[in-house]
Amino acid sequence: MHDGTTHMLEEDSLNIDLPRIYDALVSIYHQFKYLEVSLCPASVLEALCQELPHIDTRSWEARHLCGGIYLNGRPCALTDPLPVPCKVEYYEPKGGPEEIYKRIFDYPVNSYVLYEDDYLLAVWKPASIHCLPAKEQQLFFLQKLLEDYCGTKIHMPSRLDYSTSGVVLVSKHVDSHAPLQQAYENRTIQKYYVLATDTCPDWHERHVACRIARDPRHHILRRPHPTEGKPSETDFKVLRSDPCLLLAKPKTGRTHQIRVHAAYSGFPIIGDNFYNGRPSDSLHLASIALRLSHPISKVALRIDANEDFLPSWCKNLTELYPSLSA
Repeated sequence: MHDGTTHMLEEDSLNIDLPRIYDALVSIYHQFKYLEVSLCPASVLEALCQELPHIDTRSWEARHLCGGIYLNGRPCALTDPLPVPCKVEYYEPKGGPEEIYKRIFDYPVNSYVLYEDDYLLAVWKPASIHCLPAKEQQLFFLQKLLEDYCGTKIHMPSRLDYSTSGVVLVSKHVDSHAPLQQAYENRTIQKYYVLATDTCPDWHERHVACRIARDPRHHILRRPHPTEGKPSETDFKVLRSDPCLLLAKPKTGRTHQIRVHAAYSGFPIIGDNFYNGRPSDSLHLASIALRLSHPISKVALRIDANEDFLPSWCKNLTELYPSLSA
């Protein structure tokens, strides 16, 4: 797929729409600091009721079960007394706890299985599900759902962003945990994504490389940097020009890697609220396939997304699958 030409990204002045980012986040962050005894509430619950009067006091027990309440950076009980000084934080889910509880029943794992044996499990992850516990809630996330399905602890060496849908592969047996982890670290697992953009590149294939570092404008953002951060590489290939669809093959696994490489290369992904993609109701980025050697049997595995699971913007990909071996 790589034609030998490498495009090195440098730090760029990509305009960041902070109000759009805050609007896209799934929670509202609240922080309260107490430095004097006379001004400090007696307990975590008292502080929350005092500082957040717009929230029904009767809902705090349900909210606490969801998670997102912290005292001095750690999860806490509502009845915990407040020391002085202290900091109370709450990540208020925009849909409320009712929405979180409702979604628990919207993901029957057995309906999304793509591959399973005694060691591995591959599933389709819809958008709007965290792979691991999130700051705002520790009730509904993919790892827990898969552990409930398998009846055992799993190991998830590679994860997808909250807004990204696609194939997720996990180890469900202790003997395959380390080999699968090593396969990802050694880059022997080939990962394939598709993305849609309004700005179709004027090239057919491109190899993008740069260091990716945190963006000081917001803790959730990443950006190319000449010296800071970690090296990252992605191969891109135009699959279709109208509407524009690209295949992305990341060689590394940095946070927001494909999104950063696309945006700073001039073709932001549709629906990417963090990196100036055209507004849409979903991020047009999906993980569609994995190619690997089974960590135990060493048999070659081809794990592909079920056509029925693909988002509407990338339906009918079957005819494009031959490109995956290029």
